[in-house]
Amino acid sequence: MVEKRSRASKTLLVAKNGEAKYLVKLEHDSPLSTDSAELIRCLPKKPRILTGLDDDGKTTQFCLLSDSQKAEFLDALFKARPFYEPTLIRASVASKDPSSTTLYPTLGVDTTLPQFRLDKNKSENNISSNFFSSARPAQDEYPVWYFFYGTLADAGILSRIIGSSEEQNSITYKRASVQRGRLCTLNEKYWALVDAEQQSKVDGWAYLVKNQHEEDSLRVYETGIYEVVRCTMELMDEKQIFIQGLTFRLA
Repeated sequence: MVEKRSRASKTLLVAKNGEAKYLVKLEHDSPLSTDSAELIRCLPKKPRILTGLDDDGKTTQFCLLSDSQKAEFLDALFKARPFYEPTLIRASVASKDPSSTTLYPTLGVDTTLPQFRLDKNKSENNISSNFFSSARPAQDEYPVWYFFYGTLADAGILSRIIGSSEEQNSITYKRASVQRGRLCTLNEKYWALVDAEQQSKVDGWAYLVKNQHEEDSLRVYETGIYEVVRCTMELMDEKQIFIQGLTFRLA
């Protein structure tokens, strides 16, 4: 996971979803230190661990906590180590809450309109039947394809965010495009994807997110200014191949 100081500190926008989380740093000078072991014992039963690479290429780990989990963690830690102060970082996380019964949210699609409602009896010529025939990807569906543009299309940056080694060729992209979206600039520096008409197309890259750990790291990196939405990607190097996936849209 990479700390993105420039986007988080310079933007004047406020995250609409308001989903504030906390990151607890687990790694210390020695991975087997008493502090690290104590921290791990005080974490929730099923901790959401984020793994990334620091500027020196060393692995670092954080645990993502909600407000209630943070309170429980600090209470347990105080009982075990009254004078120890952990490294806590407040983080705004990109929201992800896809409906299991509708297409909401989907890039460039008003899912309240009749033509975009799920209906198994619709004709094959209908766009909803062709590309949006089911409410997928689901909330906890992995692996899952993501459409990237901007900084996430840089293998070096992505490898640091998810804690992979670029030298081991662990970052593999496929050229892809999405319709019903367009790019705008955020603070005159970053690209941001927003809804657009059906004819509008954005070129970028598809990446297969392997698990929730990778996805959580990406959501923290993008911050609450963005939200995870469904989209349909066309793979540019493969004739007429469309895949359903997710992307980050400006909230």
